[in-house]
Amino acid sequence: MSAAPEQLRRAILRALRKVSDPERAPLQEAYMKSKMPFLGVVAPDLRKAAKRVFDDHPLVEEAVWLEAITALWRGARYREERHAAIQLAGHSKYRRWLTPNAVPVLEEMVVTGAWWDFVDTLATHHFGTLLANHPKTMKPLLKRWATDNDMWRRRTAILTQLKFKTATDEALLFYAIQASTTSPEFFLRKAIGWALREYSKSEPQVVIDYIAANAGRLSGLSKREGLKVLLKRGVVDAVP
Repeated sequence: MSAAPEQLRRAILRALRKVSDPERAPLQEAYMKSKMPFLGVVAPDLRKAAKRVFDDHPLVEEAVWLEAITALWRGARYREERHAAIQLAGHSKYRRWLTPNAVPVLEEMVVTGAWWDFVDTLATHHFGTLLANHPKTMKPLLKRWATDNDMWRRRTAILTQLKFKTATDEALLFYAIQASTTSPEFFLRKAIGWALREYSKSEPQVVIDYIAANAGRLSGLSKREGLKVLLKRGVVDAVP
């Protein structure tokens, strides 16, 4: 490892310790059901501390940036360090480097992170940006992930377009959803409902029609979540 990533990794840990609350840590661990311990840092403090460190330790090459993300992720002893790695991967200073070249590093984070707090941020921000900017490369990848044996790759494929609104590629969204409609996995059923709910804010009739056409395949959780906004608005009056 070159000097810059290791220096940054150590600086992140020092900065996080300064804003940590050890009494909060066990509460966070219980809430997240986490085997990896917490330092007890709340999210706003984590973001501020990490930003200061990133500003103080600029990375001048793409390869060094990827190395620094990997060093932070793999070397983490506390969950907050991994959140800092995710933040570094999406940092505005290095946005030009968030290209398909970064996918292997981000994929490692999805598969080894294997929990919603890591995966959902990576899906909706990092992979969302990649899909928007590099659709020819990312669409085939996400279609493969939609049918992957790994649940967290599947969840990523379902949630990548969560913030796309009217720019959503419906074919890709419904392909990713359809691949997991009969899965018993809670995190896939929840992701399907979440994706449908967000899209219903832009295309309510499309979501209503999709859920009606697939009512026998979709789980009750997916249907309830998918129609949650429309039920509240009175657009629909029941879950099929």
